[in-house]
Amino acid sequence: MQGILITDDYSYLDMIERNIRYKIQQSPDYAEVQDFEAGLRDFKTRVANYEKVYETVEEGSYIKMIDMASGRGGQIQEKRGYAL
Repeated sequence: MQGILITDDYSYLDMIERNIRYKIQQSPDYAEVQDFEAGLRDFKTRVANYEKVYETVEEGSYIKMIDMASGRGGQIQEKRGYAL
């Protein structure tokens, strides 16, 4: 079954959570923030504001995932079917 990727949503959610935590720990934006939870709230507020102006990609489908902690990642173009 060449070209088929089967994954679960939890692996994406785990990667997203790790990336958020890594971003807060490593970003100069949060270097002066002593309270990790305050940084987490600020970052999630930023993401919510970005979501208000981002537009969905309509032509074809495209997924790009990068695990910022390990640097590993990949991309899928023209995905058809369902991610399991």
